[in-house]
Amino acid sequence: TATLETMEVSMASLASVMDKIDRGQGTLGLLVNDTTLYDELSSTLREVRQLTADVRANPKKYVTISVF
Repeated sequence: TATLETMEVSMASLASVMDKIDRGQGTLGLLVNDTTLYDELSSTLREVRQLTADVRANPKKYVTISVF
């Protein structure tokens, strides 16, 4: 039936995508398989959070307004 054929095509497509991820292809494949990239992204996110907290705590340190 058409439904079964559609399901088989979908499953084959999903298997192809999963294979690419397993081989480290594409963005998701790199994120899943490259621990260095994951660690760097995690470190960057931590630093952005720290910077955001510091900007909120000390806005004058980052923004100066001068009136002539």
